[in-house]
Amino acid sequence: MRNQKTTKSKSCPSVGKIYIKATLNNTYVTVTDKDGNVFNTVTAGKFYNGSKKSTPYAAKLAADSAVSQAVSNGLKTAEIIISGPGPGRESAVRTVFEHIEVTTITDITGVPYNGSKPRKKRKV
Repeated sequence: MRNQKTTKSKSCPSVGKIYIKATLNNTYVTVTDKDGNVFNTVTAGKFYNGSKKSTPYAAKLAADSAVSQAVSNGLKTAEIIISGPGPGRESAVRTVFEHIEVTTITDITGVPYNGSKPRKKRKV
């Protein structure tokens, strides 16, 4: 059998981490173990295209898909790490709370401290 992909079901440990990256255009949900080995990644673009990817409902669907697959593979508790200013942050976190026990929530969103470079002076 040539060029046939086989899918292997990875078993998650009982404790892990869930990374939620909420950009302005999309939401990424990644499930890892304590060491950072990735088990599952789902984006809101899997469910919607265009501007609907950036909605909280699309983020909820992405988080629901990622976490329910991890729970079926054995995940019981996790810590959540959030980054980004997107609109899907809160709805994704609430969806994770519905499925598993959450130990900590950490926000690692960067804060701009100097801003961007100003425009050039106008030449007349």
